[in-house]
Amino acid sequence: MIDHSQNTGTHVTTYIHVLVAGTLIGALYALLHIRSPAPPPTALAGLAAMLIGATW
Repeated sequence: MIDHSQNTGTHVTTYIHVLVAGTLIGALYALLHIRSPAPPPTALAGLAAMLIGATW
């Protein structure tokens, strides 16, 4: 049996870093009144694809 407990912490930390980075960039876009380069449905589909790809 393989112990994945150390990998789990690394993945959680990575997801937290990505979440914080995305939130900060989104706040910066809002402060500078910059429109998103992709329409929201397209952006969400891209994020979903990246999440699915990362879990495979």
